[in-house]
Amino acid sequence: MVQRITIPWFNVLPFQHSRFNVLPFHGSTYYHFSIPEDLPLSDLPNVWFQKDGAHPHNVSSVQQYIRDTFQQQVIGYGGCLEWPPRSPDLNPLDFFLWGYVKQRVYATPPPTSQELRNRITDACASVSPAMLYNVLREVQSRAQMCIVDEGHQYR
Repeated sequence: MVQRITIPWFNVLPFQHSRFNVLPFHGSTYYHFSIPEDLPLSDLPNVWFQKDGAHPHNVSSVQQYIRDTFQQQVIGYGGCLEWPPRSPDLNPLDFFLWGYVKQRVYATPPPTSQELRNRITDACASVSPAMLYNVLREVQSRAQMCIVDEGHQYR
């Protein structure tokens, strides 16, 4: 079964990086980055798309594309499974990635905006398959804790 972590500028299939992009996202750019080109269409039935309330996710053309592509396997606003807004305890971007990237990017102040972009790209590229595996296990563990806690937030 294919499992995937989707980050707006960092789409990852297990154990391989498919692309890294650091750019502003809005509806038209997000539309093209929601599915990696190297994902075989035969694997789509095993892929769930998770989205939050970010504005690029909520453009009607993007929502329709995501619904058409992932059918009943969309988690988040407008999906078949609603995602609690601002639920950092279950969102790998919040509990892992942003802190990891921030720590690497701001170890010393970046002198230019280009250096900032380079550091963000490098930080994302340094996420290893082992790290992704651990994040996936952590999501599963946190989801189980949420079920036991009847949906309450925890940290």
